[in-house]
Amino acid sequence: MTKEYIEYIHYKEALLPISFKDTMMSISLSINSRKVQETMTTILLVENNKNQRLLYEQELRLEGYEIVTSADGKEALEKAQEQPLDLVIMDTNLPKMGGIEAMRMILSKYENIPIIINTAYSSYKDNFTSRMADAYIVKSSDLTELKNKIKELLTKEAVDV
Repeated sequence: MTKEYIEYIHYKEALLPISFKDTMMSISLSINSRKVQETMTTILLVENNKNQRLLYEQELRLEGYEIVTSADGKEALEKAQEQPLDLVIMDTNLPKMGGIEAMRMILSKYENIPIIINTAYSSYKDNFTSRMADAYIVKSSDLTELKNKIKELLTKEAVDV
């Protein structure tokens, strides 16, 4: 004899159905993971320095974001085409294709994606093309400015939609 119970739990401000199947032998619990993924904000992080990429990825995951990473501009374009993105964090000095060029190409296809240029070089701020970005942040060991800018841009996007 099998009985099925459905309850709901809160996960990151979403209500998720949980199904309990009670049998004499076992109890199974399944969470509808698709609902979880639908509520997460997806950020493309483009950074060629592996250690920085891992640090940023870990820090941003702790903030509740789904992170897709890329080590070069060409791969960033591929990732942007593979899945919907909510925001892009782009380094400027990248192999295969520079960050400014990759940003320009991403914006030509997906003009509403907010992009943050995150670079160690303040000189790119004067580059005319870099003005297409929504924000320009000089890299720091303190990620507070970057995290705040991400929240600001995502909140702005939510209001504009």
